[in-house]
Parts: sequence; structure tokens; C-alpha cells
Amino acid sequence: MFKKKLKDAMIEADMNQIQLSKATGISPSLISYYCSGAYIPNNGYIKRIANALKCKPGYFTEIIPVKKVVTVSKAEIKNISITEAAERTGKSKEFISASLQSGIAPFGFAVKISGDKWSYHISPKKFNEYMGVIR
Repeated sequence: MFKKKLKDAMIEADMNQIQLSKATGISPSLISYYCSGAYIPNNGYIKRIANALKCKPGYFTEIIPVKKVVTVSKAEIKNISITEAAERTGKSKEFISASLQSGIAPFGFAVKISGDKWSYHISPKKFNEYMGVIR
């Protein structure tokens, strides 16, 4: 489990093993062992790694769910629908629509097309930040 979380956090931080080694002062060979799953670092090294990758040590030890690393390719990035935003926030579609229309939603905006018709734009990046998902 540690090696998967380490690899995910490194991808999220856009950091390779050599860069992580330099940022932590941990030897490249030891970082390689951690990435392969051959060894699991002690708490002191976990703290150094977490600091370099800008996450909390609990992320690696599963003591506290601090950071959810989600990897998405640029081809997968799309506008989030009102329905999806409502489902993910636990709010109604009407609430999300009204928030976007009034300009109080920090993750998107609405443009009035004509009459009662609106076009909604929800940024995946801003929405995930709003929901506490760090990418």
C-alpha cells in the first residue's frame, strides 16, 4: 500500500525518484526501494517524504485520510455536469444551478442564453478543489 501511495503522490507532485531524493536527503537507492515496495520507511523518513511531496504523513500510513490523489489525463478533463456536481456535493440540481446563476459558486459560472435557458460551466479543477480533492 505504501508504494502505491508514494507513486501516486510523486505523480501528483510531478516529482521523480531523483528529485524526491534531493528534496528529502534520502539516498536514491533507498527511494527506489520504497517505490518498488521492497522496504517501507520509518516514521522519520515518512515525514521527510510527506514534507517534500506536500502532503501529511498520515496519507501514507492511513491513520488519517488527508489527501486523495487522483490522476486524470488532459483528454479526460471535461466540464462537470449539474447532475454530477449535485450528486458529488449532496445538494439538489436546483441548488447548484442557482449558485452558478447568482455567481456564488466558486467552481463555475452560468451564462444566460435566452429566456429561461442557461449554459453552465463547472471547472473540474476548481470543483475538485472545492470538494477537497487535491490533484
